[in-house]
Order: sequence, then C-alpha cells, then structure tokens
Amino acid sequence: MIEASRQLFEFAEEAANHAQQRASFLKRDLLRAEARVSQLKTEIDVANRSYGRLQSFQPEIDGIYQCPDCWIRNQVRSPLNLAASDTSVDVFRCMRCQFEFAA
Repeated sequence: MIEASRQLFEFAEEAANHAQQRASFLKRDLLRAEARVSQLKTEIDVANRSYGRLQSFQPEIDGIYQCPDCWIRNQVRSPLNLAASDTSVDVFRCMRCQFEFAA
C-alpha cells in the first residue's frame, strides 16, 4: 500500500511539473498576445485620427511636395524628394517612410 501511495505521489508530482512548464509557455504566449493587442490599439487610434489630420494636410509647402503618409500616420511634415527614374515620369520619394509618388 505504501508503494502505491508513493507511485501516486510521483504521478502527481510529474503532473504538477508538466503544468508548471505549460504555465511558462502560456505566459510567453500571453505576453505576445498583449503586445499584439497594444499594437492593434495603436493602429486603431491612428486610423481614428486620420480624418482629423486630413483636414490639416498641406500637399505642398513653399513649393515642396509633402508626404501624405507621414502626415496621416504621425502628423509629421516630410518632404518628397525627386528620385532617380528611368522614365519621363517624375518620381518623388519620402526619405522618412519611403512613400513614392509619380507625377
């Protein structure tokens, strides 16, 4: 009877160890999920502010085209610079976010 009790205790100990390992994995998964939730909340916030920022966007300031992506996402004025192009079309690129615009 003592042998059976010892074996049952060992099975219980093994189950507890397994549960602890599982808890460690779950904690890591939870941290990743929380980080993703935070990222999604930030993206929702940016999206919700986009129309307000649209009202104050200036496509051109002092003859220099401005990046719409930087303004809408971050409310940052960033110039579009003329980029090298193999065509007759002018290509402008934002050095901050790499947005491209062909005129």
